[in-house]
Amino acid sequence: MENFEEIIKNNEALSKLLNDQIITDSSDFSKSEFNDDLKIFFQDKYYNSFNTIYKQGFDEEDELKIDALMSSINFLATEKTKNMIADDLKDIVSHAHEDLLSYKESLNDNTQLILLGNKLDEALSIFVIIIFNKLDTYIFINELKNKFIKTALDICDIVSDVIPKKDPYKYAIYNVIINNLTKIDDFGPLKERFEMHKINLSQKRNGINTKYWIWIAVIVILSILKFLSRQN
Repeated sequence: MENFEEIIKNNEALSKLLNDQIITDSSDFSKSEFNDDLKIFFQDKYYNSFNTIYKQGFDEEDELKIDALMSSINFLATEKTKNMIADDLKDIVSHAHEDLLSYKESLNDNTQLILLGNKLDEALSIFVIIIFNKLDTYIFINELKNKFIKTALDICDIVSDVIPKKDPYKYAIYNVIINNLTKIDDFGPLKERFEMHKINLSQKRNGINTKYWIWIAVIVILSILKFLSRQN
């Protein structure tokens, strides 16, 4: 029988992950083969370490740590653990989709849009996108991803015709959504629709100084928030 404890001890990255709950962006588990019996042996430790490290990385907004951790799933997790992780993280992407829906419903109210700006930022978080990229083989994650992309593109449909000089804030929204959606690996049936928006936005960018108008939008947002804080 294999000495699993010895195998773990001799693999520095694996030992740190399981025993010290530490992972770095350089941790690479793809170069070693871990058989199913070994994965079953350390599955409880792996699951506990995963949850602890994910929370730390999320709180610290450490994208590299989260990416390395999510990449480890394919090499270290049993099918049981993969399902548990996917089930744990589905609430994050579900909440992100709900935030997008709220934002979409507020597009005709500029003040409300600004107040909900954090919802857009949280919904388009790189951590949400990493979950989609790493776990979309699970039907319920893939379904949420498609709903998420569709709602984001629905918002793009609404703001895509704005004239940047007349509505710099909505133009900034268009840029933010497309720039973040670009990080998604697979758009499935929504690929063509996304590409159409990329082309449309590129044409708009060619016609203006993008950085200038986004900066103007930031100034507008800060001014309104300052005004609202005074009212409170």
